[in-house]
Amino acid sequence: NTQRENLAADILVAPHHGSLTSSTWPFIQAINPQYVVFSTGYMNRFGFPKEEIVQRYQIHGAKTFNTANCGRVAFSLTKEATSINCYRNEKRGFIYKINS
Repeated sequence: NTQRENLAADILVAPHHGSLTSSTWPFIQAINPQYVVFSTGYMNRFGFPKEEIVQRYQIHGAKTFNTANCGRVAFSLTKEATSINCYRNEKRGFIYKINS
């Protein structure tokens, strides 16, 4: 039981981009996340995250975010509240060029 308590996290970056074998029920129960971020590319050839895995987290009660749709996901944590911002929602309609 102590091992499970050590695994607990409010925010989780889903293992292996949300593949079918990455997030078992025992794993999700041990972590018990409130928020899950799937780090994936838009229209990736593997179809990550798998819908079954997204639903598994959602059934558990976690709010899910996918970088393919959201862009950067930023969490601001205070004692009073958690604020979550998706970069694409903030900057919708603009194209940015990064100078290198």
